[in-house]
Amino acid sequence: MRVLGLTMPDGKKQFCDARCHKSTNRTCHCLCGGLLHGKGDSYAKLIAPYAQTYIHRIQGTRAVVWLNPTLVRLREG
Repeated sequence: MRVLGLTMPDGKKQFCDARCHKSTNRTCHCLCGGLLHGKGDSYAKLIAPYAQTYIHRIQGTRAVVWLNPTLVRLREG
């Protein structure tokens, strides 16, 4: 499941999805910079709504980091 996405100033899209959350490799090459890497889907879904500030800092951008709409509904309860 894609939990986060970001469109960079050059128009390139980056995502954080199950390839990251379920990975067993040590290196993370996705949007989260390792925050959600190898942590599993449950953890990624829980933390993703709070990850925007961290992602802005590591990516060096203020572009909108979108959250999967399913997670927004879960968070609102």
